[in-house]
Amino acid sequence: MAQAVRSPYVALALHRGPQIETVSVTGPEPDHALVLPLVYRGERLGELRVGPRTPGEPYGRVDRALLDQLATETAALVYALRRDSELQSTRRRALETVAEERARLGRDLHDGVAPLLAGAGLTAEALRKGMTPGTADEHDAERLAARLRNAATEIRRLAHDLQPAPVEDRGLEAALADYISTLQGPEMPRVRLRVDAAGSLPAAVGPRCLSCGPRGIEQRGPARPRIAMRRDRDL
Repeated sequence: MAQAVRSPYVALALHRGPQIETVSVTGPEPDHALVLPLVYRGERLGELRVGPRTPGEPYGRVDRALLDQLATETAALVYALRRDSELQSTRRRALETVAEERARLGRDLHDGVAPLLAGAGLTAEALRKGMTPGTADEHDAERLAARLRNAATEIRRLAHDLQPAPVEDRGLEAALADYISTLQGPEMPRVRLRVDAAGSLPAAVGPRCLSCGPRGIEQRGPARPRIAMRRDRDL
């Protein structure tokens, strides 16, 4: 803008609440500068301050028209940038709220529902042991105990998926081992785990590994499945 109007001094000042703050400036500030308000949709966003080319030299009609046009375009740009910043802040707060709610729900499932199901499974198993072996009631109690154990395992896995992954605190291998331990059950094979990921990982990588890695257990399904992870040089 300074080049467009051949001015040695141009400053951009924006309103920050009740204050007005200079956010960009070029050249030394003169004693008197032309002040152009930045108004968009009836809202005053700030002002442009343009110094004279030479001391005491006013801008002519053509120059003023150019300055007014530049002020109008600057106001639209400032408004758009502010809206983008507000939208990013709103999105960040929404994501944080969702993450907090997911974590709360995960804790409720892990600490509340899962223990209840596990306790009910133990009760059913205890009742089965007191029944006559081979009877219909004994078989029904066995199936009920197995279903309750499986339900408790699924609830713990769901709770783990809902809660933030502890990769940053304990490392990827420890977090994966904890996750796999929640999958253990009567029909779950023993899983061998090997992780080669020295050093810290980017924030988005660890949780993604936790969500994708153990799925190979169900998709592959061998008698003794193995999960191996190696860090790529680009990470």
